[in-house]
Amino acid sequence: MLVEHQIEIPLIIILAIITGDILRIPLAAKFLRIQYRVPGEENLYLNGTDDLYFISFWVVAFTFIRAAVMEYVLKPIAKHGGIRSYRTLHKFLEQSWLFVYYAVSWSIGFYIIYNSPFWRNTPHFWIDYPHKAIPHLSKWYYLVQTGFWLQQFFVLHAENRRKDYPQMIVHHVVTSLMVTCSYVTYFTRIGTAVLCIMDSADVVLALAKSLRYLKFQKLCDHVFGCFVLVWAYTRHYLFFMIMWSIWQEAEVYLTIDCRPMQGKFICHELQYFFIALFAILQVLMLYWFAQIIRVITQVIRGSEAADCRSESESTGKRAQTPMNPQFRVAKIVLSTPNLTVHNQLILDPRRSARTLRRSAVGGLKGGGWAPEDRRTRVIEANTNISDLLTISGWSFWILDFECSEVDPGRMDPP
Repeated sequence: MLVEHQIEIPLIIILAIITGDILRIPLAAKFLRIQYRVPGEENLYLNGTDDLYFISFWVVAFTFIRAAVMEYVLKPIAKHGGIRSYRTLHKFLEQSWLFVYYAVSWSIGFYIIYNSPFWRNTPHFWIDYPHKAIPHLSKWYYLVQTGFWLQQFFVLHAENRRKDYPQMIVHHVVTSLMVTCSYVTYFTRIGTAVLCIMDSADVVLALAKSLRYLKFQKLCDHVFGCFVLVWAYTRHYLFFMIMWSIWQEAEVYLTIDCRPMQGKFICHELQYFFIALFAILQVLMLYWFAQIIRVITQVIRGSEAADCRSESESTGKRAQTPMNPQFRVAKIVLSTPNLTVHNQLILDPRRSARTLRRSAVGGLKGGGWAPEDRRTRVIEANTNISDLLTISGWSFWILDFECSEVDPGRMDPP
C-alpha cells in the first residue's frame, strides 16, 4: 500500500506528528527536534536512544518529499522538456530527485567540513577523541543522512531492479552500518568526511544523467567528463586517504581504551571493522569505475554517454517510440507508485485474466486483452495512453511500445 501512496500515507503521518507537537505532546517533539543538548551550551549536543525518533521521522519525510518533488516539480519539467518515453520519464524523475538531494546534502556537508578542525587535516579525526559533543548542524546533518540511507532500502524495493541490484543492496547495507556505527562510537568526523566525498560524485552523475534524458547530449558529455574526474579524486584518492588514516594515524594519536560505558571505543576490533566496511565500499566503487571506463570507451568511439546500469528489462528502441499511431500494443509490468491516473483503461482482476470491463473503457472506444501471465498484460487502444494506468487500484508503468500498427479485428472480444 505504501508503494502506491507515497505522498498520502507519509503526509498523514507527518501531519499527525506536527499536530501532536502543536498540542505539546512530549513524544511528538522527539520526532521533530534534536535531543540531548549539553547543559549550559547553546550549540552542542550528545547522542542517545531518542535520536531514533528523529531518524524515523526523516525516513517518512524523505518518502513524502521524494514522491512530491517528483510528481509536482520534476514531472512538469520532464513534460516541458519533451520526454515522451515512460521508461525515460521514470529515470529522469529518479535521477533529478537524486541531484536535488545530493546537491543540498553535499553543500551542507562541505560547509561543516570546511569550518571544522579536520578540514585538510586528517589527524584531527582522532585528536581529542571521543568527540561526544558535536554542533547542532553536524548532528542534524548526520541524523538526516542516516534517515536518507535507511529510506533508500524502501526505494530499492519500490523501483525497478537494476542490473547491479545486488551491489546496490550491499552498498546501502555497508553505508548504513558505517553511518550508524560511527555515530554510536563518536567517530562522526570520519563519517561526515565520507558522506561528503561520496555525495560530491553523486551530484555530478545525477546531473549528467538528467541532462541526457532531456536530450542535452553535448552538455551531458562534458558533465560526464567532470564526473569521471570527481569520482576518481574523491572515491579513490580521498577515500583511500581516509582508509590510510584509520589504519595508520589512529594508532599514532589514540591509545587502546575500550570502555563503552565511558564512551570510549578504541580497540583493534573496531578499527578492523571500519577498515572492512571501507574495503567493501572500495571494491564496489572499483566495480562501478570499471563500468565508467566502459562508458568512456563508448564515447571515444563516437557513441553517446549512456548508463551501463539500466533496469534489467530490455532497453531497445521500442521504448522510445512516440505515442501517436492509431493502434499500439503496450507491455506493462506491475511496479511503481501511483503518481497519475489517465484514461481509466481498467482490467478487472476479480474476473478472469482475459476479461476486459467494457464499462471502464468509456471514451477510449477500444478493446484489449490480458494474457495468462498475471504480471504482464497487453492492452490495445486507439488513443494516446499517458503516463500511468491504474488497473483496479494497481499501478503499472508502460515499458515498451510495438512499432507496427495492429488490426483491431484481431483483438479478442472481451
